[in-house]
Amino acid sequence: MALFAAVFACQPAVQRPSTSPETVSVAVEKAFEQTPAETAFLWRRWPARQPVQQIRVLALYFKLADDRFRAEGAEYSDSLRCLVRQWPADSPAPKWKGQLLVDRPFDPATALDELDRKPNSITAFFYQMSGGRLWMYGRELAYTGPPIRRAKTKSQWRENNRRVLSWLIRNNDLHDLDNDGDGFVDWILFISRARPKFPYGRAHSGHYQGVANGDYLPSPLIIADPNDPTEPKIRASLDVRKNSGTYQTDCYAMSMRNIILHEIGHKLLGGGHRNRLQRWNLMAGSGGQVSYENGVVLSAWEKMKLGWLKPHIIRKDTLNVVLGDLTAANQAVKIPVRGGYFLLEYRRNHLYFEIPYESECPMSRGLGEGLLISRATTPGAEPELLAANASPGLQGRRLSRFVPARLFPAGDRDAVTPYTVPNTHIRPHKRTGLAITNIREENGRVRFHVFFNYYEGMLPGRTVWQGLVTVGKTVIVPEGGELIIRPGTRVRFLNRSGIEVRGRLNAVGRAGKPIVLEPLLTRSWAGLRFVGRSASASRVDQVVFKGAETAIVREQGAEPIILTVRRESP
Repeated sequence: MALFAAVFACQPAVQRPSTSPETVSVAVEKAFEQTPAETAFLWRRWPARQPVQQIRVLALYFKLADDRFRAEGAEYSDSLRCLVRQWPADSPAPKWKGQLLVDRPFDPATALDELDRKPNSITAFFYQMSGGRLWMYGRELAYTGPPIRRAKTKSQWRENNRRVLSWLIRNNDLHDLDNDGDGFVDWILFISRARPKFPYGRAHSGHYQGVANGDYLPSPLIIADPNDPTEPKIRASLDVRKNSGTYQTDCYAMSMRNIILHEIGHKLLGGGHRNRLQRWNLMAGSGGQVSYENGVVLSAWEKMKLGWLKPHIIRKDTLNVVLGDLTAANQAVKIPVRGGYFLLEYRRNHLYFEIPYESECPMSRGLGEGLLISRATTPGAEPELLAANASPGLQGRRLSRFVPARLFPAGDRDAVTPYTVPNTHIRPHKRTGLAITNIREENGRVRFHVFFNYYEGMLPGRTVWQGLVTVGKTVIVPEGGELIIRPGTRVRFLNRSGIEVRGRLNAVGRAGKPIVLEPLLTRSWAGLRFVGRSASASRVDQVVFKGAETAIVREQGAEPIILTVRRESP
C-alpha cells in the first residue's frame, strides 16, 4: 500500500465568506485513466499533435583509451557489475547506442510508434514530461579518433574534451544542430564512460558526474571547423543557455541517464540547483550545497516553470478533490494562502520514467509513492518539502536515499485522517490554518478534502471565529483563555470532535444570524464540554446545535450562562 504523507506547515487562519464546501474532481481526461498494472507507453495518453518545441541534439559517446574498468572485483556489487557490462571496457560505445534518441523530427503519423520502439529514450522522457509539448531528437555517434588517456588535472581533462569535440566538428556535419540559426551548435550530449578520471575536491576523491555550464571546456573557448567556415561552431560558456552542450561521466547503462537528464534540465530551466523538493525534483543536486542526490523526474513546480503544467487552483473549502498522478496525467493542485501557496502532486512509479527498464539488470524499485505536499512562503518561490510531522530542519541523508520504502518515513501518518499539522514553527502556539484530510488512493488516483480556517488542539489565549470554521480534533479553550464565536458563524466538526472549555466561551448569535454548530462528513459531533469554575464565565445564546451527541456537558462546578439554544437533526 502506498503511503500518502501530507507534508506541510499550516498557515495563519484565512477569513473567507461563509460558503458551503464544494466537491471538485480535477479534470482527468478519459485518455489518462489507467489501471494500476498499466505502466508503460504513457505517451499514448497525449494527443499526437505537433509539439510546441522541437530540438535537434547529438549524443556523443566517448571512452578513454586506458579505461579498462570492469567492476569484476568482490568489492563491487552485482548490480554495478551488471550495469558496467552494458558498456564493455573494449567498446567505443555502449550496447544501447541507437536507443537514446529518436532520430527524426516529429511526425504525428509515426511519432508514437517511434516512442514505442525506444521507450527508454530521452525523446520519450521529455515528450511525456512535457505533456506532448517537447520533442527532443537527433543522432548518436561514438568517438573513434586518436587515443585519449586519463587526465590528472582539471586543465588536462578540459584539454581532452577539447580534442574530442575538435575531432567531432572536423569529421562530422553539424549544420543541423544550429536550431536557432545563431551560428553555434545548440546541444551536444557528451556522454563519457570515464574510468579512470582525474580526482578533485575533498581528499581528491571527487569527480565530475555532470555539468551543463561549459565547465568541461575553458570558457570562452570556441571550436570551429577549419575546413568549413559555414559550419556552426561549438561554444563553451558559463552561461548555461549559450553553452553548446552538457556532459555526463560514469554512464554505463540507460538506467544511469538521470545525470544527463538533470543537465538537460539546466539547459531548459537555467543554472542553479533546486534542493527544496529533494529527490522528487529533477534539478536537485549537490552542486556545492547540501548532499541531496539528483532527482529522477520533473516536479510539478518545474513543469509549471516551463509552461508544461497548469495546476488546478483551490481557494475555498473543497471536498473530494480527485487528482491523477503527475507523470501519467500531468496534474497538480495549487492552494494559494496568505504570503504563498501549497502545491500538491500525486507521485507514483512508472516504467521507463521513475523506474528505468533494463533488460539485462534488475529494475530499480523507484522512489517513494504518495501525495507529496510542499509549501512556498512567497507566491513565486520554489516550494519546500517538509517532514510529514512538520518538524523543521529534517533534511539531508534521511530524505535523500535512492529508493526509500515510503514517500516519507513518518510512522503511522499514512493512516491519519483528518491530517493536519499546527503551524507551531511558523507562528508559535497558533493552531489555525490549512488542512488536507481524508487522503486515500483509489483506481490510480488520490482523493482528499481541503479545509481553510482549520482548528484543532489547544487554542491560543484569545481566539475569534467568524464565517466558516472547521474543527478537526476537539479544540480546548485553556484556563485564562477565551474563544469568541461571532454571530452568523458556522462551525463544522470532523470525526465527532467538539469544544472543551476550561476558560471562557462567548458564543452569542442574534436574531436572523444564529451561530450554527454541526457535524461534517459524519452524522454527529461531541458537543460543548465545560470543565471547572473558570468556565462559568461562558455565555451561549442564539446557537443552533445540529447532530450533537450531547449538546452541553457541565463538569467540576462549571455553570455557564446558557440562554436561547436549539437542537436540530443534521
